Amino acid sequence: MLYWAEGSKEKDYKPGSTFAFSNMDPKMIQLFLVWLLRVCKIKKNMLIFNIFLHQTHKNREGEVRKYWSKITHFPIKNFSTIYWKRSALKTNRRNIEESYHGVLKIKVKRSSGLVRQVAGWSEGIFEKVIHN
Repeated sequence: MLYWAEGSKEKDYKPGSTFAFSNMDPKMIQLFLVWLLRVCKIKKNMLIFNIFLHQTHKNREGEVRKYWSKITHFPIKNFSTIYWKRSALKTNRRNIEESYHGVLKIKVKRSSGLVRQVAGWSEGIFEKVIHN
C-alpha cells in the first residue's frame, strides 16, 4: 500500500517504467526497504538512491548523505546524486530547520516487471477488500 500511495506507476503511454518510491519519513523509508529486500527479494546492488534537497540546504549536503546512509544502512557512496530544488526567498514551508533531510527516492534497476507485479498485487488487494 505504501507503493500504491507513494510509488511510481506505469502509464499506458509509457510502458517499461522504473520501480521508484519517494518519501521523507525515515520510518517509511526503512519499512519500504525491508519490504523490497525481504518480500520482493530485491538484491541490494539493484537499488539506486537519489536525494531531493532544497538549495537552501546546500551547506548540509554531507550531513544529509550521512543521515540517509544511517537510516537505510547503505554506504554513503550510494547517495552521491542530489537533485537541487529551487527555493523561493519567502516560503511557508515548515521543513526548513536542521531536521529537514530532503526527500529520498529509491529506484530499482531493470524493474519494469516488478512495477507490473506490484500493480497486480495492489489490484488483487483492492478487489479482495472491496468485493468481500
